[in-house]
Amino acid sequence: MAKKLFDRRAVLEQAMNLFWQAGYGACSIQQLSRATGLQAGSLYHEFGSKEMLFREAIECYALVSQQRIEETLSSADNVVEGIARLLNLVISQTKAGEYCSCFLIKTQLELSSLDPELSALATEKLQLNEAAYRKGLEQAFPPEEASLMAKQVMMAVFAIRVYGYQSNSQDVMFETVRSMIPWLPDNFGKAQSS
Repeated sequence: MAKKLFDRRAVLEQAMNLFWQAGYGACSIQQLSRATGLQAGSLYHEFGSKEMLFREAIECYALVSQQRIEETLSSADNVVEGIARLLNLVISQTKAGEYCSCFLIKTQLELSSLDPELSALATEKLQLNEAAYRKGLEQAFPPEEASLMAKQVMMAVFAIRVYGYQSNSQDVMFETVRSMIPWLPDNFGKAQSS
């Protein structure tokens, strides 16, 4: 059996970045081949199809996202502070040179009518993020309240991820998120925006 001459994880991350930037529909196998450095035949042999590669890219992105949520919430002094840190991160990412929103949200928006199955996969992964927020919040709040608070966080994340394309003002985003989620710490956004 021939030994692989590539790092599967690195190839998957390169493909994920291309899908994330360009979208599923705009990525051809030729573009994926250029981005990963693998011939089309090797991509098909390793991943089966463009769709299977995309599915794995979503799984990879979602796992990293969920781990970030869980690690941040567990390492914070309290869950509310952890959520404030995560929201701060999401807002600060809008200033990145090549801002690219959230791969899962972009997938939902792109594929909701074109490929409901792939869109449903992104939705499922976003629901796992919401569940991670809810689980963390349930350590400090009753289940019903924690569930509502998790939904508030998710709505804020969606808003930031989409609004980030058009707003140049992080101050506006901090103020807006603070009004959407009044239970955030009093210092949310103040140190970051000054």
